[in-house]
Amino acid sequence: MNTYNGTIAISVTLFMPFSVSDQPALLQLWFAGPALQVEYDPLALNPEDRAREAARLSARKAYEWRVSRSLQRRLLDPYRSSSLSHSAGHALWAASSQHEQMGVDLERIRVIDELALGELVAQEDEMRLLRTLQGQDRTRFFFRLWTLKEALVKAVGGDFPADMLRVGIRPGACVTPATGGVAAATTGSLPGDVARACRCHSVRHMTRTMHQGYPRRGRNPGV
Repeated sequence: MNTYNGTIAISVTLFMPFSVSDQPALLQLWFAGPALQVEYDPLALNPEDRAREAARLSARKAYEWRVSRSLQRRLLDPYRSSSLSHSAGHALWAASSQHEQMGVDLERIRVIDELALGELVAQEDEMRLLRTLQGQDRTRFFFRLWTLKEALVKAVGGDFPADMLRVGIRPGACVTPATGGVAAATTGSLPGDVARACRCHSVRHMTRTMHQGYPRRGRNPGV
């Protein structure tokens, strides 16, 4: 996870069976900006999205919704799994034809009360780390943590935001090749290149811990 252009944090997590091949995962990502909202067509929405659109009361969120659904419309290929997120007028779509479960989250970096929000979603060791940081370092770490947690919750079909407390990072964890890989993470620069997909042992551990907590569900939570 990184910050991109000083404004966007992104976390992508793939949830896969524990006995997958060591071959690299085929993961496709698309990133769209506010200009795509001109392609929005409410008549093309599925019944579920029509109901959700009718329930939306915030005009501030309306253009993000239009961008994300315009992007979704463009990508109609039959993927085995996909996940969509939007923030600050941008949308991110992740899809794979190989894996059954995945999650993605996209958030705008902004001024917030990291410690107050952290009490709602962060585990004890994560809060200790938050308190040691100051200024932009604390803000960036918080959004890195948030996007990772939300992506994991989506990947296993969990309850948002209740299950944010049930996943987290391990102190000292780093991105290294994982034997018998179970998860993938991405880091890079948006929108130019969504850089490298890599096997991440710490993400694999968190995904496994999360999944053991409750039965797997068939769909990712929407955005």
